[in-house]
Amino acid sequence: MNKYSALREEFISTNGIQEGRWSFTKRLLILPFMILAMAEAFFWTILFSLIVPVFFPKNHPWKRDRRLWPSSFIFFMGGTGCRYVKKNSMTWQALEYLYIWDKSTEKLKGFDRFISNVWNQLENVRATRNRLKNIKGQLFNEIERLLELGEEKIVICSLAAGSARGPIEVVALYLRHFPDLMSRFELILVDNDESSFDFAKKLADNLIPGMSSIIVMYKSFISQREEHLRPVMDFLKDHKPNVIEMVGFTDYMNSEKAVKIFSEVYALLDEDGLLITNNVGPNFERLFLEIVVTWKMLNRPERVVLDFFRKAGFKNVLTVWEACGMQTIYVARK
Repeated sequence: MNKYSALREEFISTNGIQEGRWSFTKRLLILPFMILAMAEAFFWTILFSLIVPVFFPKNHPWKRDRRLWPSSFIFFMGGTGCRYVKKNSMTWQALEYLYIWDKSTEKLKGFDRFISNVWNQLENVRATRNRLKNIKGQLFNEIERLLELGEEKIVICSLAAGSARGPIEVVALYLRHFPDLMSRFELILVDNDESSFDFAKKLADNLIPGMSSIIVMYKSFISQREEHLRPVMDFLKDHKPNVIEMVGFTDYMNSEKAVKIFSEVYALLDEDGLLITNNVGPNFERLFLEIVVTWKMLNRPERVVLDFFRKAGFKNVLTVWEACGMQTIYVARK
């Protein structure tokens, strides 16, 4: 046992117990409401597809973003939290809202709070919070391993970082007990949305005053196109990350893009370097998310994602499922 392993008990207690999947009975009870919501959303989508191009001016927000269109009274028009998630679907803001849902909705009242909390209990939402717990667990383990090995500099990169809540909270736990480690950590956040950087810095400083000083930010759009990907990889090559965390991004990559970026990460990492990512598997709420929430992802079975790693060069890949059985974590070591 090393001096850092004493933190494990605290980490386990603060990370919390994962939320379980619904019973078969609960699924049967919610299914008619989900079907009704999908039918309603489908009606509104058809209607506004006909109306918006003809009757709305070019600069109207509804012309630019279909997420703003009315969807379902049952789940969204009646719930403040639900509307916020739909409006910001596929963004770090929506994920952050799901992570801290209880705090986000504590001021809501009556039916507004009830319907928002119904959405909060859907399995995809539970699985998203479970995913965060699993990511933090993998990061905690790897940091402990690197510290035990005496690594002088521990560099964690978050690609498509968003709020970077996982890496920030795990590093903050170590710094709370061992403030002298501050100089040995570096967090690199790569994202195309500068507002995510501001949020991440505030989150870090709220946990550990001055922690934002170890955060390095790089604004970039990440794609498989050479003009986008090469500058990012050249930047990271100079910083030599031990861990690259890329959670909530593979869900939107087509196969070609996934293999390309995994390959670039493999080439970038030193031996024993780690890539941590995820992919949402096929699930019974998929159509509901796509039609009602306008949150579309590429849901893939485990074997398909593992093939991406194989083509990229990774041979050592650990898969970790969360308690709802929807979100798979992939931990690939070079």
